[in-house]
Amino acid sequence: MQTQTLECIRLEAGVSVSRQDLAEMSGLTLAEIDDLVDYGALAPLAQRPDGPSFGADCVPPLRRAASLRATFELDVFSVALLVECFQRIGRLEDQVRALEAVGIRR
Repeated sequence: MQTQTLECIRLEAGVSVSRQDLAEMSGLTLAEIDDLVDYGALAPLAQRPDGPSFGADCVPPLRRAASLRATFELDVFSVALLVECFQRIGRLEDQVRALEAVGIRR
């Protein structure tokens, strides 16, 4: 039986990742990450000596968008739109959970 080792990173609020790590975790290239920044779909948190850093919370939407890109052969601009939509959905879901936590329901 072959054993496979997986590397796990806990993605918490406030954690930042480098541009290189973001590309590796999302499955996108560095050029595509740069394009997403140019389109405004990604915003760097800070500029480090080794390049920009990004919030770890952008990894799941990027992974979903990259998966759809591969499935439907989308261009980078379409990926940027997907990333923005996924991020917006995530923020709205967070707001719903917060409202439910304080007892406000539909």
